[in-house]
Amino acid sequence: MLLVHGALSDRQHAFGAVRPLLERRVSVYALDRRGHGDSEDADTYDARSESADVVAVLEELPGPVDLIGHSFGALCALEAARAGAEIRRLVLYEGVPRDGRTICPDGLPGRVEALLRQDRAEAALDAVLEEVEHHGPAQLARDHRAPSWSASVAGIAVLHRELELENGYRFAPERYAGVTAPTLVLAGAESVPSIRADAEAVAAGLPEASLMLLAGQRHGCLHRAPELFADTVLDFLAPGGP
Repeated sequence: MLLVHGALSDRQHAFGAVRPLLERRVSVYALDRRGHGDSEDADTYDARSESADVVAVLEELPGPVDLIGHSFGALCALEAARAGAEIRRLVLYEGVPRDGRTICPDGLPGRVEALLRQDRAEAALDAVLEEVEHHGPAQLARDHRAPSWSASVAGIAVLHRELELENGYRFAPERYAGVTAPTLVLAGAESVPSIRADAEAVAAGLPEASLMLLAGQRHGCLHRAPELFADTVLDFLAPGGP
């Protein structure tokens, strides 16, 4: 399988807890998206760059390949599938906004970019966590102490363009008629209602998709309940799985 991480992360921090659990049953590959982890950035960037990168990696892997995307990585994975990538099954954990919903408040990408120009990366990250993830002061303090904090700070450098891409994204079911791989759309049962509604819309709009809400979980399920995530994914991917 190929794992695609979300914003403010890299392959190591996003999947460090779940990858060993998945590797008990399957061969696992994970990419660093451009501008994250060990992947350098490019001089140009557009909405097709992310999905093209995923397709390029898939073409180098021995098939058949299952594709798993978390958060912004789920959007990248879905777009790779729409672009015609050869995949066996697809798993999307949140991150794909339904038509008409914006991920972040107007002006936030610009404010993030301005803070970065002032070398205030941590302040930019705090703004995103407050306004997008709705983290209060106590949660922000825990965020600063988390092992993944340094990776999140590094990822903020390209976040403004990812936010702009998500804000301009429109999930129109007719555009995905060709995505015929069996698909599992996951969301945390305790995630905010707008995220759960996104997952419901995506599952309803894909030809071969089912929806599952993970009890007691939110967006950070990969870190808080890695066994639950891994077991759910592996059950879906198993021969004769749901």
